[in-house]
Order: sequence, then C-alpha cells, then structure tokens
Amino acid sequence: MKKILPELLDIRSCLDALDIIYTEPGSKNTGQNSISIECPWCEDNSFHLGIELDKKYWGCWKCANKGGVIQLIMKLKGWDYNASVAHLYK
Repeated sequence: MKKILPELLDIRSCLDALDIIYTEPGSKNTGQNSISIECPWCEDNSFHLGIELDKKYWGCWKCANKGGVIQLIMKLKGWDYNASVAHLYK
C-alpha cells in the first residue's frame, strides 16, 4: 500500500468529485486558509465545518467534531477506510 500524504491532496477536487458543496476562503463562517462544508455530524446547514487547505484537517465550529480528511470522506459517503483512501488517491 502506498504511503498516504495528505499534503498532496487537492481537497477541492475531491469534494467536487463527490458533489459536496463548499464555500471559499473568506466567505461567511470560512477562514482565510480554509473551505467550509455543512457538517455531517451535527446536520449543520450553515457551513460550520472548516477544512484547512494546507494541513487537510477539519473541525466544526458548531458541534466541535474534528479530524482528518479520510475520516470526513468516510462519514460523508458512508464508505469504509479503504474505499475512502482509494477515492482520495486515485
């Protein structure tokens, strides 16, 4: 198995491929070096889950869940670890 390098991910392309809507840096509820989506843990509809573009970690301002991109893809799509890694690194 190849080594997973989060810094090589293009998170926008990954979200686009999954049809996940996100806001750009500087938008409401979005920091300058992050993009935001609706949180799948707290069923937020105001884009409180921020994904840091350089570190590829995320955190929700509303429910305080946080983690890595693979965990996020697993939750968003209901996929297991291997399917999520395969999507991110294809």
